[in-house]
Amino acid sequence: MITGKERKTVKDMNYSGLDLTAVAHKTFKYTPNGSVGLLEGKKAIHIQAAGSVYHAGGKWGIVKFLFRRLFKIKSNESSALMDLGDMYLTNMLKFYGVNQVEHVYIEGADAHADQREQILARALTEATTKAKVF
Repeated sequence: MITGKERKTVKDMNYSGLDLTAVAHKTFKYTPNGSVGLLEGKKAIHIQAAGSVYHAGGKWGIVKFLFRRLFKIKSNESSALMDLGDMYLTNMLKFYGVNQVEHVYIEGADAHADQREQILARALTEATTKAKVF
């Protein structure tokens, strides 16, 4: 699934698509211990583009973001925590039993227009590399 950023949330079309695939006895089942995904062994590649940068800092980026918020430090840096679409998609895939989710983030092409060509080339290389082992 390819998603895009719109006001730091998931577009309605993607929500609808995921909601339509949440079908009991097709993508998950109910058990006495809770819901269980039925797509175990399947893999997914999530390719997402955003004009700003959200995932460059990795886990430390999230820690720095939380630290800045906690101590009310002003910053223009974003964080993966602000990427609700990615979190929602990844959690829904895990709910379905898809535990092998690869990500390709094409980020910063608008925020760093002077680096757009390099950003796109790097993303294409990363997507090609991940597709070969998919």
